[in-house]
Amino acid sequence: MKTRIGVLSLGMLVTLLPMEMVSADDNKTLSYHLTSYFRASRAVVTKNKSLIVTPKGVLKGMTPAEYAEKFIGKTNKRYKRVTSDKFDTSDPVKAHLVESIRMTIEKAVKGQFDGDFLYSPDTYFKEGAKKYDGKFLPARFAVEVMNTFSARNNGKIVLKLTAPSALLVKKSNAPDDWENRVIETIFKRADYEKGTPFSEVVLVKGKKAFRQIIPEYYNKKCMGCHGGEANQDGINIHQKDVVGTKGQLGGAISVMIFE
Repeated sequence: MKTRIGVLSLGMLVTLLPMEMVSADDNKTLSYHLTSYFRASRAVVTKNKSLIVTPKGVLKGMTPAEYAEKFIGKTNKRYKRVTSDKFDTSDPVKAHLVESIRMTIEKAVKGQFDGDFLYSPDTYFKEGAKKYDGKFLPARFAVEVMNTFSARNNGKIVLKLTAPSALLVKKSNAPDDWENRVIETIFKRADYEKGTPFSEVVLVKGKKAFRQIIPEYYNKKCMGCHGGEANQDGINIHQKDVVGTKGQLGGAISVMIFE
């Protein structure tokens, strides 16, 4: 992609580079594997209502380490089903992601997040988020995993959950200028192929960085929190007074890899 656009991202000057100046094939492949594995793990959380509501109650005789290992096993199976491949943990970066997921699950079932997931006007846009106080929601799992992963690789690779501004729930997930531009002017185009990642190579504070963002769309399981029907909470939690609909662009996973 040769588009050249200057944007301000996270308070940092960003300049786009022609893609041919920096080979991004390896970074595209790495981003695909990282985001696919993360999504597989999040899907395991989404399907486990007990883990979401009462994390400490899911052990049933297992140790936290044993439960986390079982969780990783389910993630591996789902990843292989989606990609027809095995997640290669001989790659240190991929191993960091697995360990970040393992650590997050262990903390959850040990109760180490108790008191962390509470509404605050500094954290959430609307008081409706109080309804989900204390719950280990898939989005909260995502943030914990991504923060742990970024710390483990010293910020050289950053994973972030974001969303269209109107549909934001948590303030820290707000898109930066680059993410917002892609979401609003590229992903929302009628002719853009649904689900296709968008990537560019940029300069961030003088450092080359590969950026990729993958659109995500609301499905049936998202509607309880984000929908607009009876007993659905979209109007109560989104930054703007709007609700989500099944199939709508509702979020994105952003990847930044520094060279």
